[in-house]
Amino acid sequence: GCDASILLDSGGGNVRTEMLSGKNFGIRQRSSIQMMKEAVESECPGQVSCADLIVMAASKSVTVSGGPRIDVPLGRKDSTTANNLLADSHLPPASMSVDDLLNLFSSMGMNMEEAVAMLG
Repeated sequence: GCDASILLDSGGGNVRTEMLSGKNFGIRQRSSIQMMKEAVESECPGQVSCADLIVMAASKSVTVSGGPRIDVPLGRKDSTTANNLLADSHLPPASMSVDDLLNLFSSMGMNMEEAVAMLG
């Protein structure tokens, strides 16, 4: 999510992390995000959240792959809790058609270009 809770691991108990949600099947390279965070922390301690790193990495990935440049506001706070039920209730299913995804993002105020950028 926007709070980097996707990076949290289970701490035991009944709460499962977002990584255990079937809707987060495409999330990989969490260790790369951790390495970026450590590098940034060594230069600017306490200044950049993991949530901001995820957003900046996604934005840059879209641009590098030929998509539009997306300016993203920074200043997100990292979450200290994770819950796969929230991911399950807020993320669209992988089986959703492109038309349905575009309609979903449109209902959130995104135009087609923004929706395609969100889809990667």
